[in-house]
Amino acid sequence: MATIREVRESAAAAADAMITGGLPQPEWISQFEVLPTGRCWAYEDAFGDMTSVICEYERQHGDVHAIMIQVDHAMFSTASEISVIEDVDATVRDLQNATQTTDPTFAIRLVDPPWARALLERAFTRTDLIDGVQVGHGFAELRALALVRLRALPDAPGVLQPEPRQPGPDERQALVDEFLGSPEGRAIPDRIGAERIARLIAEYASAYDPVDMARVSPAKWEIFVSDWLPRRITGGPALRAIIADVVRAWSAWAARRRHLAEPMRDMLSRAVEEITRGAALDT
Repeated sequence: MATIREVRESAAAAADAMITGGLPQPEWISQFEVLPTGRCWAYEDAFGDMTSVICEYERQHGDVHAIMIQVDHAMFSTASEISVIEDVDATVRDLQNATQTTDPTFAIRLVDPPWARALLERAFTRTDLIDGVQVGHGFAELRALALVRLRALPDAPGVLQPEPRQPGPDERQALVDEFLGSPEGRAIPDRIGAERIARLIAEYASAYDPVDMARVSPAKWEIFVSDWLPRRITGGPALRAIIADVVRAWSAWAARRRHLAEPMRDMLSRAVEEITRGAALDT
């Protein structure tokens, strides 16, 4: 289960020596002898905040199970949750039913195993390297097992797009200018204040979402308003007073720009109202 090859090889040699010396092989070893993998699914929300990848495996004695790993795109596409699924068909069926009835903001689709491996290995690397990533209960206990299962998936280098570079000042300003020239942006009377807040939104988006700076979602706004913005904004009450107006306008503009469906726009608008009502905008 070790994530470093040299450690795995050294541990395997030591274990082989003990078994050769008469120590019985432990029963749990069959848990890691994985036969060819089965199907993989991606369960994703319409805003692009989260992807849960489910990968199916067959153990040596024939039963099927899956590992489900959540990738949090609102936090640098890091791996944040891990769970083991024993009844794979029932879980996938429940998720499919939910997308058609109670939770139409999500969709589930079959994906190629090499794509799943590439996405998840990158997500685990980011979790390891980025400070302050919040992970779920049980993540530490299941992390090594999940990486063992990922190594069983077919590998296909280059299946993902290269790591995005962070957009530069000119690209950020171009997005700000596009917003300010839109009907939503022109409706804000304080042009100077609107541009200052818009520049902060673009700066935040370039760091957290460099592939698509204009992407908007409830989770993305929650992080910006409650965590990122209060640590960076300077200015008096007049500037702070228009933060909510600019966030609402940017959100509406970006949702229209991305052609979000009307129900998704309504959901986003309600979330933005709740988020901008927070105390962080008044301090």
